[in-house]
Formats: sequence, C-alpha cells, structure tokens
Amino acid sequence: MTTPRGTKRNRRSGLTLLELLLASAGTALVGVAIVMMLSAVTMGTRSSSDLRQAVIKQRAIAGRITAAVRASCMVLAAEDDLLILWMADLDLSGTPNLAEIRRIERDNASGELRHYMAPGDLSPAANTQFPLDADFAAITAPLRSTAAFPREVWATGVTRWSIATDMETVRDTTLVSTRLTLDLGEHEEPMLAVAALRSTGNTSFIHADDIWDMTDDVEIDGDEANGKGKKKSKHKGKGKGKAKGHKKGKGDHHH
Repeated sequence: MTTPRGTKRNRRSGLTLLELLLASAGTALVGVAIVMMLSAVTMGTRSSSDLRQAVIKQRAIAGRITAAVRASCMVLAAEDDLLILWMADLDLSGTPNLAEIRRIERDNASGELRHYMAPGDLSPAANTQFPLDADFAAITAPLRSTAAFPREVWATGVTRWSIATDMETVRDTTLVSTRLTLDLGEHEEPMLAVAALRSTGNTSFIHADDIWDMTDDVEIDGDEANGKGKKKSKHKGKGKGKAKGHKKGKGDHHH
C-alpha cells in the first residue's frame, strides 16, 4: 500500500502540458519586452548621435561662412546661392584682382556648397585686375575650377541658401545674414548665420602714407624752441608714433 501512494504523489508533483505552455509563453513575452526595450535604447542613442553630427556639421558650415565674411572688406555680389567677397586690397590699387576675391556658391544639381579662391602661388599674368563696378558673378563664373580659381567643397546636402544684406547697394554692405538649409535625411534643418565685414568704405583703401598724415590733429605742449617740447596726439595708438617722429624732426632743425 505504501508504494502505490508514493507513486501517485510523485505524479501529482510534475507539470502538465498546459502549465509548460503557459510558462513558455510568459518567458517569450518577457524576452520580447527586453528586445523591444533594447531596440528603443539603440534607436534613441543612434538618433542622439545623428543629432550631434548634424549640429557639428551646421556649426562647421556656419563658422566657415562667417569667417569668410569677417575676413573681407567688401561684398561684390550677393544673391540666393551666391556670395562673392573682396578679401582685402592687398596691392593698394583701390580695385580687386583675382587673388583678392573669393566666390561661395551652392550648386543646385549636387547640393554642394562650393568655395573658389585663387592659390597662393598665382602668377602675376593670371592675376587679373577688375574694375569695382564689374559684374563679378559673370566674370568669375567661367574661372571656376580652373588652376587660377580652384574649387573646394565646404558642405554637401545643402538644399537651399538665401543671402540678405543690410544695404540696398551691395557694395555698401556692412552686415551679411544667410539662411542655409541642410538635408538631414528624415528632415531638413535650417541654419542662420550673421556676420559683419571686417571693414567697409574708404577705410579699406587708405595708403600707409595717408594713415600717418595727422599733423593737423596734433597739439603742441611745452618749450618747442629748445627741442624739449612734447606733442600730444588726439589719436591713440598710431597717432602717438607720428607725434614722436615730428618731435625728433623739430629738434634736429633747431640744432
């Protein structure tokens, strides 16, 4: 009698087929939940990484555009998808030449933001001088991607680029604002950039001799007859250097 009772008790302690199925289904549900959670974390991390890359790309493009504007003395042409800048009057001619010009444009077909500028070893024969009232958009267009005006790609995936200036006459511009839209795959992100030119107007074209011509703005103080007088400049910095030069000259004339 003892053995059959023990056998019956052992059979009752096992799992039925239904219980096994329910346990397997519960385990599967837990596994699915874990997989979904990990997938969501992965997608969130990837999205954050893509956003960081987009922000870095935007800042890099904005930095290049604003740096180009700030390093220039005049806007020669400005319209949607095109900005031409006069960097500096390096030869003090009062008019731009090819070595002093940079062209930034968006190519509609490729979506590239392209930059054109003459190389540092540009030959004098290729360094063409242009009148200030020239059509620089038309003049520089055939020079693009040549040895004298090579191309550099600044950005890709640019869908739109609009440019605005603070003056009606483009050559009087002091402030340039741009709105550039990037294709980030699932959406487009506009980017704003505003920059002021380094210098404007005639101040960019003053010759070195003219900068020091401040004799009318200098006041005399002290005994000039003894060569010991001091001159006070109304200008700071470089004007002070001019006054010292005149002081020495007066002293030599006295002797």
